[in-house]
Amino acid sequence: FYIKDVSKNVKALAIGDYQVSFGQGLILLSGFGFGKSAFVMNTKRQNIPLRAYTSVNENAFLRGAGTTLQFGNFDLTVFASLRNLDANVLDEPDSLDIDSEVQAVSAFQISGFHRTEGEILDKDALQQFLTGGSLKYNFNRGNIGLNTVFTNYGATISTDTTLQNLYRFNGKQLLNVSSDYEYTYRNIHFFGETALSDNSGLATLNSVLITTDKAVDFTVLHRHFDKNFQSIAGNAFAESSSLQNETGLYLGMQIRPNRKWKFSAYFDTWQHQWLKFGIDAPSVGSEYLLQLNYRPNRETEMYVRFRQETKERNAQNNTTNLDFIVPETRQQLRFDLKTKLNDQFSIHSRVELSQFQNGENEAENGFLVYQDLSYSGDKFRFSTRFALFDTESFNARIFAYENDLLYNFSVPAYYYKGSRFYFNARYRFSRAILLEARLARTTFYNRETVGSALEETTDNHRTEVKVQLRVKF
Repeated sequence: FYIKDVSKNVKALAIGDYQVSFGQGLILLSGFGFGKSAFVMNTKRQNIPLRAYTSVNENAFLRGAGTTLQFGNFDLTVFASLRNLDANVLDEPDSLDIDSEVQAVSAFQISGFHRTEGEILDKDALQQFLTGGSLKYNFNRGNIGLNTVFTNYGATISTDTTLQNLYRFNGKQLLNVSSDYEYTYRNIHFFGETALSDNSGLATLNSVLITTDKAVDFTVLHRHFDKNFQSIAGNAFAESSSLQNETGLYLGMQIRPNRKWKFSAYFDTWQHQWLKFGIDAPSVGSEYLLQLNYRPNRETEMYVRFRQETKERNAQNNTTNLDFIVPETRQQLRFDLKTKLNDQFSIHSRVELSQFQNGENEAENGFLVYQDLSYSGDKFRFSTRFALFDTESFNARIFAYENDLLYNFSVPAYYYKGSRFYFNARYRFSRAILLEARLARTTFYNRETVGSALEETTDNHRTEVKVQLRVKF
């Protein structure tokens, strides 16, 4: 249940499943947050503090109650959530009493699937209590906020004892506090957030957006996350999703000389002060993207994009007793074309090349080409794709967004050698009733089976079928 603008003082009220977002996501952002993309200026988390949950992910929401109240220039948001999460919970010896056992969580299960014996045992195995609040003061050109989030688990979170996990969260509860701000001066917009975890770990993110004129925009974003900063529900703009052990600087630019042309670019550089998975030493990395868009008319748009990412990782095929890091580079070149044939039909074509290289090893290459066709009628709609791909390895994989059912989206990885086909259909019986279905199949030309263990198929293809009915009241 969700209602907004209840009265002069009650801006929002949620009961049941909902989402909460504070600041720039350093301590809490339960919605979807974009990372680096061709939308180079989208670095700011534009979030409503409290809103209804309307998607299908089984992990990205809270369950309980929350409200946003307004008193003059102040906005107060408070919430409480109690729900069960899928997790692998084991009985381990108690470090204080070897003759007794305590429950410990070794891993979270975030797929939403409950197919195998292990997945069924993980279902709703861990209780999570999450509560907190945000007090925001609004003034003429911006606002400033103070936020806090407290998390408590029904069992102890226990990561493995490898050095890379030395500063990861372990325990049953965590307290975070933060302060965020926004300020606009003429054509310059400042925003950021600084946060602390109860182990004294610090994280800060600060950015500025500048519009020089109607044709040119710039953005600069700096972030620093201590290696011991801990945040369970955070989701900020960063290279890593863990929001720790990272210092980086992002530069973005967008130029629109006229209505037909647009040039976008970004450059991001970062360093990790501590070890990470597959990186057995402090490391650095950088990434840049260049994209040129051309729109000759309202019906047609095309672009060409080049992206390169270089980061240090452990050397592959290493025969020595000591892991050492080497530069690992990924390059992608893409041409994309969208055309609206008439009021009902449109096509979308893409060709993409990829290259992967680890140290001095031989480069691994790949390509993807696909053709989309879409139809939009009064009651019936469909979209379909046929794709061909060929990559020398999984390292040279190529990701591509796919249309899916309402409230769903798919970004599968295309790798090895094969083809992929999908067909989405939607029929609206009335304003209230909508029926959708999706059929997708991937066929590998150089594989006799697909998947492994309990997910292995006996053929060289895998088929997915989805059906969804929506009734709107």
